[in-house]
Amino acid sequence: MKKFIFALLLLSVNPLVPFHVSAQPTEAEHQKNYNNCLHGYTGCDPSQLTDAERSQVQQAAHQRISETTTTACMDTRGAIHLN
Repeated sequence: MKKFIFALLLLSVNPLVPFHVSAQPTEAEHQKNYNNCLHGYTGCDPSQLTDAERSQVQQAAHQRISETTTTACMDTRGAIHLN
């Protein structure tokens, strides 16, 4: 009986496996998500961003779109053609 109780305790509490209760992302996870959103990468969860971060992400997305549009309108000499 003592062996059964010892085995039960050993299996129920494993000090080698970290126990993470919080549903909130860690600072490193939050930073990774923010960087993914900021650069337009997959793995972005905008619901995890603060209002300030969301604004910065929107500005960065607008900048990427503007740069893409400008690049697409350049001819081979680098001149920009406005339609």
